[in-house]
Amino acid sequence: MDQHNPALDDPTLDERKKIELRYALERRIRNIVARGDREGAKKIASEFFHFNDFSERMPYNPLRLSKNLAIIFNTILRLSAERGGLLPIFLHGISSNFAQKIEEARDIEDLHRLQGEMITTYTDGVYKFTLKNHSAHVRRVAQYVLQHLGDKLSLEDLASIGGCTPTYLSRIFRKEYNQTLGEFIRTKRVEEARWLMSNSEKPIAEIAEELGFEDTSYFGKVFRSVVGMSPGEYRKQAWNADRDGIPL
Repeated sequence: MDQHNPALDDPTLDERKKIELRYALERRIRNIVARGDREGAKKIASEFFHFNDFSERMPYNPLRLSKNLAIIFNTILRLSAERGGLLPIFLHGISSNFAQKIEEARDIEDLHRLQGEMITTYTDGVYKFTLKNHSAHVRRVAQYVLQHLGDKLSLEDLASIGGCTPTYLSRIFRKEYNQTLGEFIRTKRVEEARWLMSNSEKPIAEIAEELGFEDTSYFGKVFRSVVGMSPGEYRKQAWNADRDGIPL
């Protein structure tokens, strides 16, 4: 777990660019954990801790700094596992357990061990309690969708990826997820849009296009049907909550 992105060491990188890179890194982590990809999560974890090194802010208390980073990482992993379909009852137990372990850690080495434990627990949770219970056809399709939310996703192409016919995929997907494949795709795109609107300054139209919505008005309609408010209302609420220090 020693690798990191050398580009992040560039002292000339302005703060805005660093913020964009940080959010891009978090998105990669979220995608990997949501797919239940333990090895992928391990490889990217050290990059997260390297990039979020704020040692200059707490030079005399490195243990507290490391604990704060571990708390942030725990939150990112929890949200990522939720995106992957892990049920709230499992999420609450895992998250609470690690929050306690983080505070009880006696040194930075303890926190490094916890880092690996958190990754495997969350990713294994997604796989065992969400993906493992689905057929191989559905699992392959769901994982592909989560990794390619911005692509054009046709039933025929997804059926090919799943190794089955479109008719069979439609039927089995609805049976296993209790929703149509189209509903699953739209819901996951909206979930990603919510995160982007809360954590970036990208225009709503750009977010909609990035997530495969060619028509911004249609994106707004789908978003409202899932969230219960317009994208603009949601962004305003999310930003106000962030300023007030309320966790999103």
